[in-house]
Amino acid sequence: DVPYDAKRDFTYVVNIAEVVFAVVVAANSPFKTWSELLSFGRANPRTVSFGASPGLRQSAHVFMLEVMRREKLDWQPVGYPGGMSAINDVLGGHLTFAVDTVASAASLARGGQLRLLAVTTEQRLRTWPLVPTMKELGYPLTIDSPIGIGGPTGLSEPVVRSLHDAFKFAIEQPSMLALFEKLDQSPRYMDTAEFNQYVKRSEVEQKELLTQYGFAK
Repeated sequence: DVPYDAKRDFTYVVNIAEVVFAVVVAANSPFKTWSELLSFGRANPRTVSFGASPGLRQSAHVFMLEVMRREKLDWQPVGYPGGMSAINDVLGGHLTFAVDTVASAASLARGGQLRLLAVTTEQRLRTWPLVPTMKELGYPLTIDSPIGIGGPTGLSEPVVRSLHDAFKFAIEQPSMLALFEKLDQSPRYMDTAEFNQYVKRSEVEQKELLTQYGFAK
């Protein structure tokens, strides 16, 4: 229930990146792979809980609902407003796993406190080449969560073009690409027309998913 219309109330300028999500467990978890977690979850469905950031009814939660539907699982979702809250509860043993951003989990994973079981992208990440995608594991699913630049409705065409060109130039620079890699983010350029088409398509797809799970208004 939001006080705006996604298509009517914004001017979409350029998409620059996408947020990458992963399935993560604590490093001391008995689960070394997704298949181990899945086997345990099938045998002990009521004992499995997972953290979903940034909250219920959003990307991570809906993604895992789709997995649960396909596998006929009954796991308990727990919503969190931010990534570190969910990750802290994974580390504390209060959650079996979390579906959270790689940016939130990466430093702890590299420090030996977390383990990435899978990523929810189309392809494996260059920074985590040994971590499989959920698609590789048999699920034709991804979390599509782009980061773009927009403004209020009615921005003039010269302003839109100027902003587009500036941000496109920025994301092509080696320093920016290095920053993306450092943060385990993926650059994802869409020009103004592509970005607007994405918004229109995504609104339809997301409404279908939200309706399927009883979340749509």
